[in-house]
Amino acid sequence: MKASEPQHQSNRIHVLESDLATAKRELGFEAALEKVRTRTMQMKHSAELSEVAQVLLGQLQSLGLNLFTCTFMFVDEAKNIQRGWTVAPDGNLLPDFFDFPLRGDPVLDERFESWKKQTPLYAAALEGKANKEHHRFLTSLVPASFAEAIIANLPDKVFFYNANFSQGYLFFISLEAIQQEDQKFLIRFAKVFEQTYTRFLDLQKAEAQAREAHIEAALERVRGAAGYRKSVIEFV
Repeated sequence: MKASEPQHQSNRIHVLESDLATAKRELGFEAALEKVRTRTMQMKHSAELSEVAQVLLGQLQSLGLNLFTCTFMFVDEAKNIQRGWTVAPDGNLLPDFFDFPLRGDPVLDERFESWKKQTPLYAAALEGKANKEHHRFLTSLVPASFAEAIIANLPDKVFFYNANFSQGYLFFISLEAIQQEDQKFLIRFAKVFEQTYTRFLDLQKAEAQAREAHIEAALERVRGAAGYRKSVIEFV
């Protein structure tokens, strides 16, 4: 009995250390979630969504995830496209959103079905020729220079993760398989973003209304000027 006591103590210490490491990692993800939520709520323009993607990528990389890039994807079934705000693999922002095909190859078809079913997380891996063929099709709607840059810098093997929410999904490309215990945090990031997505929609609506008001004001000025000229001509 006495001989087994040191082993028992060692096992207990190991369990406590494991629990502590898990708790610290969860706290790290919670802090990252809060930073992404805060940045989303700070948006003043819808185009800032790419900056949110930049924050998201940086936070997950700081937690040890070997991510190549990440994208906010929004599904438009009627047009058969998905619109993405993304960040380049080097962490730099891309200038604007890009439209990608929604369906049309096996990978996209599976990804779309996972979104339709609202599967919390879809995962797949591609390598070699299949990887390049998929990305050539995926970039068929984007500017040629951007498409060429993607193909040129594409790793031979990549792991896809789609964390689905009602309007679209968070899309991650990783250079290695993400551990099961970390995948749950990708799902939580999607849920947190879905909660703050109304902020993004409000911004888009406000921008559209501002544009309409600006156009209407300009038209009113033109109508006013035309009316003034007509009055002067009639007076003369």
